[in-house]
Amino acid sequence: MGQLLQFPGMAKKLDNPPNRIRELRIAIGKQRRGKAYTQVELGEALGYAHQQIGRWETGERPIYDVQLRRIADFLGVPLAQMLTTKDNPYSLSDEEQEVVDSVLAAMRSGDERAVAMMRHVAEGARSYDAGPAQKPALRDVNAKDDQKNRA
Repeated sequence: MGQLLQFPGMAKKLDNPPNRIRELRIAIGKQRRGKAYTQVELGEALGYAHQQIGRWETGERPIYDVQLRRIADFLGVPLAQMLTTKDNPYSLSDEEQEVVDSVLAAMRSGDERAVAMMRHVAEGARSYDAGPAQKPALRDVNAKDDQKNRA
């Protein structure tokens, strides 16, 4: 079926499981709740009993990599996100991901104007991150904006 993601002593529910098991079970529940699915809805969608979903989330039962991958695919999250031990400071909200996807689509379209515009935006963003000591590119943009506002 797949590789069993099981850890020593995991046959019964663990009151104090090793950190990795705790993180994995928390990730399943967190991702499910984040997408507003109940255990029943997730179980029905994937062909599992809701009790099985609950057992995975409590650490009472081990989970196979194939099962975890199916859950991640259904929830629309990368498998790596399910396995990440800490909240990823670089993770994106759905809205942010849509913007990134739009930018990538524009960049991949081959439209030279779109590519040039995206590069300009990226340069401005990097300059903006520089803080008070703004780089010349951002100063130029700010100066042009000031000129427009005065006109």
